[in-house]
Amino acid sequence: MFEKTFVLWYNDYVNKLNKNIFWDAAWEKLNEKKDANFIIRRVLEWGDISDFQSIRRMYSRPHIKKVIYQTHFANKKSENFWRIIY
Repeated sequence: MFEKTFVLWYNDYVNKLNKNIFWDAAWEKLNEKKDANFIIRRVLEWGDISDFQSIRRMYSRPHIKKVIYQTHFANKKSENFWRIIY
């Protein structure tokens, strides 16, 4: 019962992500666990506030922070913003 509830809860947040920010990836082939770093990077670089709220619920704060510090953002302002926030 718990596993089924967790999957439904988790999928709810995944489905709320804007699929347009994953323009070059096959959305249906993305795995929320295996591709977590990719998903987080894309949302931080191209997502809006609702996308960010979804990944905050999907992934732990330390995981998001780790991705921020491993990512080289195309936009230095975005990079500085996320490093200040986290």
